[in-house]
Amino acid sequence: MKLKSIIKIFILFAAFAYLIIWYDAAYNRWSDKKIKNSILSGYNIVKALNKYYIKEKRYPENLEFLIPEYLSKIEKPSAGEGKWRYSREGEKYKLSFQKETNKSFPYFYYDIIYEEWIEVKK
Repeated sequence: MKLKSIIKIFILFAAFAYLIIWYDAAYNRWSDKKIKNSILSGYNIVKALNKYYIKEKRYPENLEFLIPEYLSKIEKPSAGEGKWRYSREGEKYKLSFQKETNKSFPYFYYDIIYEEWIEVKK
């Protein structure tokens, strides 16, 4: 009888843990872990952009120009809205990802002068 109760409690605990993990993956898109993973994916894009610039003497019009020569695919950021924002600005570019589509803040962008990711909260 005690063994059955222990098994039931274990199954309930496992189901609860699964729901917490599922909820976090589905709804908590702005966690430290997802931001960190997005930044790591972003560094791969930055490296590809730099290689493109060395060869072409300019940055690409959009990130799709990096495929397949510089990247096999563009990994979406796991944080926030799940898409990269990229624009070419003369001899520079801006690469960023943000929390929500219809809001301006918070977001992260890559600073090509300091070669690091910057968080903008407001």
